[in-house]
Amino acid sequence: MTVEENKRTLEQNAKMWAMLTEIAIQGELRGQRWAPDQWKAIFMKDLGQEVEVLPTLDGKSWFPCSLSSSKLSKGKMSELIESMLAWGTQNGVVFADDPVNHEQAG
Repeated sequence: MTVEENKRTLEQNAKMWAMLTEIAIQGELRGQRWAPDQWKAIFMKDLGQEVEVLPTLDGKSWFPCSLSSSKLSKGKMSELIESMLAWGTQNGVVFADDPVNHEQAG
């Protein structure tokens, strides 16, 4: 019998989206700004999640299917959030709920 780790929490999901929004507003990758859902895919791929590629209806090209975080475990979701925090910090993103930012502001 295998023990399955609990799925990510709603609180983790809310934190992830808040951080992705701040990264989308403040961050750039390869000189471009990206939407929150695009940043999510970038960070999830960096975490090692596989990207599914689907064909277009006309059969002429392929496109990536968006990556879902709903099946991530609490542990993997924590890794994702930590990865986002690390990248954001290294790239000048200021997170509103980061305790370090609150200490510096006060």
